[in-house]
Amino acid sequence: MKKIQSIILWLIILFLVVTISLYWDLGSLKGLIQSNYIIKCTLP
Repeated sequence: MKKIQSIILWLIILFLVVTISLYWDLGSLKGLIQSNYIIKCTLP
């Protein structure tokens, strides 16, 4: 029983880490795209 609980806990931690890293990647990607777009718009 305790083994199952620890496995579930590890799965939750893994899921949290993956989602946080994905959101972090998405945020940085959005920032990169926006900065590139601004550069393209400002340059003649």
